[in-house]
Amino acid sequence: MIARKLFFRDSVPSGPRRHRAYVIGDVHGCLDLLEPLLAQMEMEIARHPQAKVSIVFLGDVVDRGPASAQVVPKLAEGALAALDRGDRATHDRLIVEASKDLRDCDVIALAQFSIAATAPLVAEATGRPVVTTPDSAVDKLMRLLKAKA
Repeated sequence: MIARKLFFRDSVPSGPRRHRAYVIGDVHGCLDLLEPLLAQMEMEIARHPQAKVSIVFLGDVVDRGPASAQVVPKLAEGALAALDRGDRATHDRLIVEASKDLRDCDVIALAQFSIAATAPLVAEATGRPVVTTPDSAVDKLMRLLKAKA
């Protein structure tokens, strides 16, 4: 089962400098747990920008959970490497090309800051509504702040 919140180690990282990796275990179709976790990751990335960020899913993304049909990840092969090289145009093109395989989805969620800017291009290429986790996180934060005012 996926964790309900992020846990950070305060020790010195053992990996390459300025590279943060998020590792997510079995999701099992539990979209209700995955979405807030991704939002937490996006906020953490915004607070502590890194030269490179990797998000790795280790286990079953879909399975016995209530939202298995709604959790359909798609990897845009080579996009992250292009971004690491500073080639934003190739990154964006690869995201849009990969999104074309998602035309049968009801909604496409772009779950990283680096791909959020491609939302209009993905919507045009797929004909599907597109949401981004950065926008969703900001909307949620605004609602929370208004509720406390």
